[in-house]
Amino acid sequence: MRKARSSIIRNPKLVLCYSNQLHLELINSTSQFFLQP
Repeated sequence: MRKARSSIIRNPKLVLCYSNQLHLELINSTSQFFLQP
């Protein structure tokens, strides 16, 4: 666990990818919520 965490900290691209994924999921859930009749 510690190794993975340090590698993520050393790799900014990985952090960006992870945050992008979270952002996309958030957008999907909110859009679904608002699109409900």
